[in-house]
Amino acid sequence: MELINIDKKKCKICYSCVRSCPVKAIVVKADGEYPEVFHDRCIGCGSCIDSCDPGALIPLTDYDYTKHLLKDPAKTAVIIDPAFVAEFAEISDFRKIIAMLKMVGFDFIFESSFGADLVAAQYYRLFKEFKGKFYLTSICPSIVAYVTKYYPNLTGNLAPICTPIEAMARVIRKKIGNNINIVAVSPCVSVKFVEKTDEKLINSYLTFRELRKLFKEYKISDKDIEYADFDLPVGIQGCLSPLSNGVIQASGLTEEYKNTHIMTFEGKRQSLQSIKDFDEHINTTRFHFNSFYNEGCIMGPGMTKEGNYTSRKAATIWYSRRRSERADHHSWENAMREYVSLNLQAEFAADDQRLPMPTAKQIESIIKELGKDEGVHHACNLCGYCTCEEMATAVAQGLATPGLCLRYSNRKVKDYAQDFRMAREQLLSTQQDLKESIDRERELKDAAMEAINKLNTLMQNMPEPMIIVSRDLKIVHSNDEFVSLLGDDARDINDVVPGLIGADLSKLLPFNICNLFNFVLDHNEAIQNRDMHIEDKLVSITIFPIPHSYMTGAIFRDLYVPEVRKDQAVKMINEVIDRYLQMVQKIGFILGDEASETERMLNSIIEAFESTGKKNK
Repeated sequence: MELINIDKKKCKICYSCVRSCPVKAIVVKADGEYPEVFHDRCIGCGSCIDSCDPGALIPLTDYDYTKHLLKDPAKTAVIIDPAFVAEFAEISDFRKIIAMLKMVGFDFIFESSFGADLVAAQYYRLFKEFKGKFYLTSICPSIVAYVTKYYPNLTGNLAPICTPIEAMARVIRKKIGNNINIVAVSPCVSVKFVEKTDEKLINSYLTFRELRKLFKEYKISDKDIEYADFDLPVGIQGCLSPLSNGVIQASGLTEEYKNTHIMTFEGKRQSLQSIKDFDEHINTTRFHFNSFYNEGCIMGPGMTKEGNYTSRKAATIWYSRRRSERADHHSWENAMREYVSLNLQAEFAADDQRLPMPTAKQIESIIKELGKDEGVHHACNLCGYCTCEEMATAVAQGLATPGLCLRYSNRKVKDYAQDFRMAREQLLSTQQDLKESIDRERELKDAAMEAINKLNTLMQNMPEPMIIVSRDLKIVHSNDEFVSLLGDDARDINDVVPGLIGADLSKLLPFNICNLFNFVLDHNEAIQNRDMHIEDKLVSITIFPIPHSYMTGAIFRDLYVPEVRKDQAVKMINEVIDRYLQMVQKIGFILGDEASETERMLNSIIEAFESTGKKNK
């Protein structure tokens, strides 16, 4: 049964629910962000609900189904726990609550106090007819769930008696018949765990919080309403049942130390410890244990947060006294005789949810990881566990993460802060280096642009065709003479893309000439004065590599021009080649080496961020 669920839209990921859960049914997995409920482990105690300020823990609700039942043609009865006097302390007379329930639409209004009287009589007989077996009372469903799941060997020690609210439902079924819907209003969430053999005994459950919501939705107030009374039968001493020892007192069993064989425990730590002690020391304690997870039903998770234990307990005691003074004891005795033969037995089945225990070595290793000194474990309880060994055990079992330990988290935060400080200092230093590098690069790029402009001017003034291509044979620079060499089609392209920049050389020159360019690029060796045909022209091609740039250049000489012009051209070309190679080398150095330096700077920044990010995970 999925009794509790988490609304991730409301969850603030504070993990207070994880810390408050006594059986660690709410866990944070190593690869998860939001808490997750392990429903099979839940005992319905409601500690998570009370600890969650954003209200992200949502208990299973029958609210809408209850409103549906109120519209059903069949009659609907409601059973309300006597804790209502503690819940609605602002209402002057309890009889107005009964009238408000009638206005909601319930046909019959019963109190579970009479069921508590019947259950108390069962406990009286069980404990008075002691035959050597000690029992754990089964009044609190959360304690019953805790025993069956985490002390399954004690399941047979649970008193085989149903709860007061279930006993009252059986009374109603006998009195009115099965053709009736029954709604139970309880201060408890785990009461839904109780029914396992007859799912139709009680049709739906409401908490007192939900009952207040119902009154508000139906616009029902006590200010303009008259009194009403419960339908019979009603209890007398059973009005004390919301208190931890209420059913025991209602049974007439004494709790005076010199005569009693019953010990009562209440509250989260005391009640769970009592089960452990019963398991380990029952042969020496020799008492029946009456345990309540909360400080009685008056502090149950189905109650609103307003009000305190003392005022609620006082209200319950005063209500019981008043009921006893005004009760028709003769009618009550007749009702007890009429219903005492009801089957109020309960059966409980073990549902072992215990996990294998890790080894001592595993536990010690985790404790060491948590930063605890060997042999000195600080039991601060802030993680939700009583000892560091329990915390380490839960981590080994996958029910917790080290981050639940606040000492561990604080230490990690300090480590992260130190890492961030170091990374920040490194980043600032790298940023300064980068700024200086960018300034140098800007200066060098300006120089490179000046050199490139000079190169363009030089190439345009060359009397011979000239070209510079990239590694993938794309044109980087060319002069007008080269465009003219290629003919009219190239001139048309040049009008659109000046200098044919970006054009594919393999589309402009024959395949065998392109192979010469590839040879120079691959082998970094120049080719001098190679005679080749370009359509009807015979040219002499000199191809040379450009250092540090993955580019190559070429000069074409038309072999059909007059010799005088050829000699002058050769002389000029040789001079230009020398100047050109110096300039190209300079540009290659600027664009090659400085780009590498800038890349190194950027990579160092990236590595600084990445290393910081990994430490924070």
